[in-house]
Amino acid sequence: MGLRMPTGAVLAGYLVAVLLTAGCALPERRDGENVSGPVEAWVGSACAAVGTVAETADRRSELDWSRVSDPATAAELVSHLKAVSTQIGSARASIEALGSPPVEDGEAVLADLRGAFDERQQAVDNAADFIEGAASRIDPLAQPQIARAAQAAYTAAPKLAREIERKRQLRDPFAANSACANL
Repeated sequence: MGLRMPTGAVLAGYLVAVLLTAGCALPERRDGENVSGPVEAWVGSACAAVGTVAETADRRSELDWSRVSDPATAAELVSHLKAVSTQIGSARASIEALGSPPVEDGEAVLADLRGAFDERQQAVDNAADFIEGAASRIDPLAQPQIARAAQAAYTAAPKLAREIERKRQLRDPFAANSACANL
């Protein structure tokens, strides 16, 4: 009885068994984490950074909106907007320090988020500049314009959170992450 040569199917089966045993066909795991662990951690850290923007925006003192065109009230609002702008910059730096998210096209995702943070920060800065100028005019029409401009600060965190959530690679980890839930 001679030795039979294994068929292609048998060889393929052996190869799969060897690769699985060696771990070559399994997704990379770090310290027992599941495959999505690093992505979830990245998203959680990004949402925590955005959360600091929300906290800063929520710290505003109650303004008497009927006096918002009063220079002292407007100055208080401008100061608050500048604090929100500074916090957006800090949150952006925190996200940049995380590096690209560990997803497909992570560098592009980070670049898009960087752009979104820059746009939000510019919107808040523009609102502060507008309010400084509008408050110097005694004009009843300035009140609603100032109120609309102030919304830039109060909507910054939710808009930044939506930018993270919109990235298809980050959508599921965003939905599952408690740090993102209240943004």
